[in-house]
Amino acid sequence: MSIVIASDQWSVPIVAGLNAGEATVFGAEIAGSFLRVWGDDPVNAHLVVNIDTAGEPVPGEAAMHVPGDRAWTLLLLQDGFGRGAVGAYDTFDQSGSITIDTCPAAAGDRVTGTFNSLKFNPLSTGAPPLTVTGTFSVAVLKAQGSLGCANK
Repeated sequence: MSIVIASDQWSVPIVAGLNAGEATVFGAEIAGSFLRVWGDDPVNAHLVVNIDTAGEPVPGEAAMHVPGDRAWTLLLLQDGFGRGAVGAYDTFDQSGSITIDTCPAAAGDRVTGTFNSLKFNPLSTGAPPLTVTGTFSVAVLKAQGSLGCANK
């Protein structure tokens, strides 16, 4: 995974390995019709993407919606990379999208895709809005359900 979290004044690249034993861990999960992709950097950030493939089939581009709808994301920053961006962020303004290139079916399958300029707004005042861009390739670590695949 290679993503960039940026405000209008700074940017921080996050490059992660693929092994769960590493300090930065990324993965995916299939839960019913939901595809969940996440990334954890224990010092700085937690990013989670939720896509209900019953409404946003994969592979394909999922437009962002309000939390709890067909596709949404949440970003939690612990120390804000030392730049004052601490707190919770979401894609409530529905700006940007995520492209999913694959339709995984089982644990061990890979999910690849792209963050297409996701705009995150802070849930508290005083923090700057952020944009997330970049690509990812992560393993499905847990699968219980069946995704809506556009190529079935």
